[in-house]
Amino acid sequence: MTVLHPELQYLEIARDIMDNGHISLNERTGIRTKSLIGRTVVLDVENGPYPTISTRKAPTRSPIAEFLGYMKGLTNAEDFAKLGAPTWYANANETKAWLENPVRKGENDCGQIYGAVARNFPVVGGGKIDLLNKIVNNIKQNLDDRGEIITYWHPGMFHLGALRPCLHTLNFALQGDDLYLEAYQRSADWAIGTVTNLQQTHFALEFMAFLTNKNPKRARLHMTNAHIYENQFELMEEQLSREPILTNNTKLILDPNVKSVADIDALQNVDGFKVTGYDNYHPAIKYPFAS
Repeated sequence: MTVLHPELQYLEIARDIMDNGHISLNERTGIRTKSLIGRTVVLDVENGPYPTISTRKAPTRSPIAEFLGYMKGLTNAEDFAKLGAPTWYANANETKAWLENPVRKGENDCGQIYGAVARNFPVVGGGKIDLLNKIVNNIKQNLDDRGEIITYWHPGMFHLGALRPCLHTLNFALQGDDLYLEAYQRSADWAIGTVTNLQQTHFALEFMAFLTNKNPKRARLHMTNAHIYENQFELMEEQLSREPILTNNTKLILDPNVKSVADIDALQNVDGFKVTGYDNYHPAIKYPFAS
């Protein structure tokens, strides 16, 4: 099966949202959106390319830093920023409902979000499960119980965090020494967030394969609500008018010294993780962020 270049998949769905999206008001942000239900992007992690986009310059460091922050179980926006992902400041300090939440510990606190849940998933009756450790250990031993799932989704804990997870579940699957990933996302901000989430899905599979000495094969990101905010429409049309540059030979370089969950927990920066070959792109577009 030949996989279409990830940017072409991304742009095709963006065009579909703009032309055929259902218009509705997003209650959290108070901004109208155009949305489509049920879209999937397929990533050939084995052969590449790493899923950057060329129709606008987009970050490559911060998506990796943010995902490593999830793997570490971070709960504070400043700690994410120290790794190289400053995006959590807005959710920590500008979301009205979170600012009014009595469990918020103060400036930059994000509460129980993403990896903080997955690394300490509550067990009924007491105790916790470290889902990341469980899956790394299983795959290393060539075990696949058809439930090798890291999930950040816990409705009983939503009131303890600044934001419900968007990319909420990573389902790894092993066939022989080949590792696959099916990732699930409830809400996809196509202009900003999806560009990050595609990179993170690729990163999750390639890095997990490295940690467990397996071969990364194919990852698929399934998105339920794919949307573009009304204050992004004009800028998205500008981006869609640009010709994609598909000659970039983008590759992910993993830090060879980060070989275990303990190494991830001890990580202080992401300098050893790099994306190479991202050399040709159109100018950046500053999309407004809907917090």
